[in-house]
Amino acid sequence: MTNQTDGEWEITSITDDTGTLVVDVDYYQIDQTLVFTVAPTGNITISLEYTNDIRLEAGDASTIYTDQDGVAGAGIVDGGTASQPDLYNTTENNELERSTEAHLRPQEVVSIVVQTNRAGATDDTETRTFAYIKDVRGHEYVFALPEDKSTTTTADIGPTTSTISVTTASNLAEAEYILVNDEVMHVAVSGSTISILSRAVNGTFEHNHALGSRITDITDVAASYIDPATDSLSVTDRRFNDVGTTLLDSTTTDEAILLTNTGKGIVL
Repeated sequence: MTNQTDGEWEITSITDDTGTLVVDVDYYQIDQTLVFTVAPTGNITISLEYTNDIRLEAGDASTIYTDQDGVAGAGIVDGGTASQPDLYNTTENNELERSTEAHLRPQEVVSIVVQTNRAGATDDTETRTFAYIKDVRGHEYVFALPEDKSTTTTADIGPTTSTISVTTASNLAEAEYILVNDEVMHVAVSGSTISILSRAVNGTFEHNHALGSRITDITDVAASYIDPATDSLSVTDRRFNDVGTTLLDSTTTDEAILLTNTGKGIVL
């Protein structure tokens, strides 16, 4: 038998003179150790299968993503060459059969921007706008998008951009975190200079942003945050407005109160 150090042996069946033993009843396996709950009878036959599971995962919030064509919300993961390809290429292992398993976790960010008003499509001082973002970890954020904390870019933002040029820098004077399209960035503002400290914050993706992209200071306007690991909310619990009323007339949810108090929202 060839000694294998780069994988594991898996038990497919065990029999003794009384018949086939039952896993987790007559025996159990801990890593590569076999433990019998009752001593087997007579001769024992153990059938083994050699496995070398290779786990491929798509990354997490710290993964660096690039978007070569600038498509909003898209990310291309550069994972380099495959890890130990010889372990699952039978021609390199004297036709030794290997078991390869890939666990893929799709990576995407959901971004929805909502503009609302008491009078439907009306655009006036009662307009309220917010962004709903669900990041790659499933965390949900809602940020108000007030008009007086928003502006647009006057130049493209690319992979090497370190400062952002905007139309009205004074609207971002107190910004620490900004929302550019659907990417959250950490910035430092000094006068009219907006320096990028880090990109793809809060599980969003880094990608290119064209001239004219909307930028909003979201530092102090987080209306809601839900962590699926600890928060279990019904549809009613997640509702912003009171039943039968508009967002501006609602008084029982923190989200409605915050969004109302942030003032006129941006126009989409």
